[in-house]
Amino acid sequence: MAHFYIDNQRFTEDHPLWPKTKSGKPSKRPTLEQIEQAGACVGVTDSIKMVENTGWMPKYFGDLGISAGLLCNSYDNAKELFDQTSIEAAERGTEFHDAIERYLWKGEEPDDSIILNACRGIDEFLFTHEILPDECKLEHCITHDMLTCGGVVVSYGGTMDLCSDKFIVDWKTVNKPRKPYKKELLQLVAYSKGNLDKRMINLYIDSGTGKVINEYEWSMEQKHFGWRLFQDVMMMNKRLRELDKMI
Repeated sequence: MAHFYIDNQRFTEDHPLWPKTKSGKPSKRPTLEQIEQAGACVGVTDSIKMVENTGWMPKYFGDLGISAGLLCNSYDNAKELFDQTSIEAAERGTEFHDAIERYLWKGEEPDDSIILNACRGIDEFLFTHEILPDECKLEHCITHDMLTCGGVVVSYGGTMDLCSDKFIVDWKTVNKPRKPYKKELLQLVAYSKGNLDKRMINLYIDSGTGKVINEYEWSMEQKHFGWRLFQDVMMMNKRLRELDKMI
């Protein structure tokens, strides 16, 4: 399910403005139009997904589909394995994120030794860059109304793993070393709301060992390019949805 935001916080079924069914119960599948009528907006990642038809996502799910097909002898079995693998990967990533937040914020060490390695790796990153946890915000939600180069206002929201006055840091769990994805730059520049003077860094955590295997800091040239590209993506997203209404 997509993530939605309102007034710098997550917009969920518990919110009083969440769309209701005719019986008065929270809607399980609200439309984007209903979300916007409530004054909320779609998260950065989901906004990018709506227009993304090349790059990391088709390849990622294509690889999962091929693996499932090779292991199973029927469509139904392959689909079940595909769905299960996708869900498990997402849940594992969430488990890492939640544990890191508790470790940095409350000093709680996870029982899982692999996740503990990740927590210590992030802690070492903060120490190396002289970032004090007290000066940072963890799992910080934002919403923003952005004026695009085309003069159109588009709204979005998102959750930063870690941010301060000088940094925005986002960590990803990966199963092997890889280059940064373009969408990861778009996420960071979106979180910055166009404040490109902030340092923007992606950390990559090996899901099998928990070790931080790569640290990538985006250059100023990349950030400027990414900010313009993000505006284009949001504009395309808006136009595609307008076309949907015409069909």
